[in-house]
Amino acid sequence: DVADTYAGYLQDQIELSERWQLLVGMRADWLEQDFMDRVSNRSAPQSRKGYSPRAGLTYKVAPDLAVYTSVARSFRPVMDSHTGFTTTSNGEPFKPETGLGYELGIKTELFDKRLSATAALFHITKQNVLTSDPATGFNVAAGEVQSRGLDINLAGSITPEWRIIAGYAFTDAEVTKDKSIPKGASLQNIPRHSLGLWNVYEFQTGSLKGFGFGGGVVTMDDRAGSGNGDGFTMPGFAKVDLLGFYKLTEAAKISLNIYNLFDTEYYERALGPLRVVPGQPLS
Repeated sequence: DVADTYAGYLQDQIELSERWQLLVGMRADWLEQDFMDRVSNRSAPQSRKGYSPRAGLTYKVAPDLAVYTSVARSFRPVMDSHTGFTTTSNGEPFKPETGLGYELGIKTELFDKRLSATAALFHITKQNVLTSDPATGFNVAAGEVQSRGLDINLAGSITPEWRIIAGYAFTDAEVTKDKSIPKGASLQNIPRHSLGLWNVYEFQTGSLKGFGFGGGVVTMDDRAGSGNGDGFTMPGFAKVDLLGFYKLTEAAKISLNIYNLFDTEYYERALGPLRVVPGQPLS
């Protein structure tokens, strides 16, 4: 399998006024690909090109508060994650994945701009997204899939010592159009609810200066393990990580990380009911 991809893009952010900003861009992709089946001596070439425009508009309500909206198209060559092949089980090349996404959100800064927060609603439609086919052991390309939901993120410093990263996502992702996959089938490995929270505290003064510690939790609910609507799911989980460190100098530090503190049994992802990847145990 030989694939060559080339791309170029042009983008500009324009200040329309003190409150309005406009972002416009265009990306062009070219794909030249050839897959040779040495058993049948059959070649499966394809030549594709795609254009991905994007545009965004931001309105600054206050110095530390802004609302924005954006729209963008996408173009991406795809590969079967089971086998690494870029062809279907019939030897035909997968068409590139294309998509169209909309977003509406709000951005703000807190604690003298040390902490930033964003919240956004999104709606994305994609074509030719690969999903597993347990009957053949290969992936198949779904005709059309859709994801929509809410994304909230928080990052920065509450105090000079206390840093935080937090994120929550609600994602409703399903197949909306296909010849063989049932309409409404959930997309593989995508939880409906997911939450991550990470805190680090580092002493800035006194005898403990340079010492730091922190911890985080990641939690997800049930996820579909197959993309064909057969009902195979992976259970939800919550796992906790910890860390401690000491800065020896500005350029070096020593640290201890504990992954999956409570040795929770969980599954990272699945490629169908016979290919399930377990998560990292206590380490």
